[in-house]
Parts: sequence; structure tokens; C-alpha cells
Amino acid sequence: MRGLRTYKLIDGELNIDYTHLCITYSIQKYFREFMKIMGGIALIAAFLKKINNYDNFYGIYENIIFWIFAVGSSIIAYFLVEHIFKKIWGNKIKLNDLVKIEIDNDEDEIDIDIDEDSKIEITLFKNNGRSKLVQLKKQNCILESFLDDIKKRNLRIQIKHID
Repeated sequence: MRGLRTYKLIDGELNIDYTHLCITYSIQKYFREFMKIMGGIALIAAFLKKINNYDNFYGIYENIIFWIFAVGSSIIAYFLVEHIFKKIWGNKIKLNDLVKIEIDNDEDEIDIDIDEDSKIEITLFKNNGRSKLVQLKKQNCILESFLDDIKKRNLRIQIKHID
């Protein structure tokens, strides 16, 4: 297809055409995301089971363990809600819906030290507040090329470098 640009991600690839940004992940990425969600749900379910047994707790040790478990389950519940409602789940994003890009790239690193695990973290923000994190493989001039392709297709996008 004419106008299609492809960039390598750490765990997949990112394609940009004239109107959309399409991300294709490996099956391991989907499995890891599924396991995170199921693990979080299992821990919250275990905490709810402990609540039913709260009357049988005697002593300071059991109460301290229960409240540590309660705080941990609350934090996990927060991250699950954030993961479900604030993350972009679709892998096909309209370029006109993007309003901001944040780039977490260490400018102090020398490009000579590039290996297969070197990455550039890019967070894409849509106009509805949702975000998507992509990790580009670090290659010579890949970031500039990626940003030029995005700017050509969406002139109102804001680009911010995070130090």
C-alpha cells in the first residue's frame, strides 16, 4: 500500500498510513496483559473472601496482615480500573484523534550503545483522555522519522519530551 510506513516495536510493529496508526503485537504481549488482569481479579476475590472471615481474626498479627492485604487489593483495584478505562484497547487509532505525544527518551544516552533491547517509550493521547504506550526499538533516526510521519498527517498534535 502506498504511503504505509512501518516501525519496529519491542513486541510487535506499528504501521502508519494516511489516516490510521495500526499496531500489531506478538501473542506473548496479549498473554501478559490477560494474566495481569486475571491475577488482579484473583487477588481482589481472595481479599473479598477474607472479609467474610474477618470476625475469626484474633490478635494483632492477623489484623496487620489483613489490612496490608486490604491496602494492596485497593491499589490493585485502582490499577485495574485505570487499565480498563484509561488505556486504549484498540490497535487501530485514527491519527486525527491524537492530540498529544509524550516521548520518554534519555537524551544523555549515546546512540552507539544501541542493542536489541534499547527502546523509546512513546505515549499517545487521544482527545477523549485515553492513552496508549508503545515502545519503539531504538535505531538511528527512527524517532525523528516517526515524528515527521505523525506531523505530516496531523498538524495540530503536540509533542512533549519527558526527561
